[in-house]
Amino acid sequence: MFSIVKNIDTLTIKAFNLYEKTGKESYLMRFHFGSKFCAAQIASLIEDVTVGLAGSDNLELQFENEQHRIESYDRISYLSTLYAATYNLLINKTRIDLWMESVGKKPTKNSDLPKLLKKIKDETGVDIKDVDDMNKLQSVIDRWIEKYHERFMMGEKKEPLTFMQIVIGIFAALGMRIEYSMPISDFFDLKKQAEKTAKKKTDE
Repeated sequence: MFSIVKNIDTLTIKAFNLYEKTGKESYLMRFHFGSKFCAAQIASLIEDVTVGLAGSDNLELQFENEQHRIESYDRISYLSTLYAATYNLLINKTRIDLWMESVGKKPTKNSDLPKLLKKIKDETGVDIKDVDDMNKLQSVIDRWIEKYHERFMMGEKKEPLTFMQIVIGIFAALGMRIEYSMPISDFFDLKKQAEKTAKKKTDE
């Protein structure tokens, strides 16, 4: 089926470089018009280029890291919620019960505390029997927060390489002059070749 949007076999290094620099979608088109009617096809082409530059393995690794980050954050939030709820029942409710007894009223039954303590033990292995054991739970939460910051928050964020920086690096690695008219699909083949060459040198 004919499309007025280029694909990785017809899009050249030069054209995509100009698109990245200017943001003009006309460089992704076979003709210099009609881009506003082809948003989905353009998005698909850019995704193809992005995957080709990153490599599918690298992309899967990024997804796995993001999933791990979300799971770690959710775990910290969950444990923090359990801590707050348990502290409220162990400390605040005890104070309220003492006050109720002092004015001659009967304290209410603490029905939620056993459920919370079981959840904490299942999640962390911490068996809370008194207020002092809450410090153990806090230590577990602190360790999770520390690991989260080490893995996902610390370190200088590097600016991503531009398309042309990647192109220059690949051609230089293979000792070739840049061919601006080369189709993107052929460039991806070169990129794989350069990666294999680099891996071979590393393994030697």
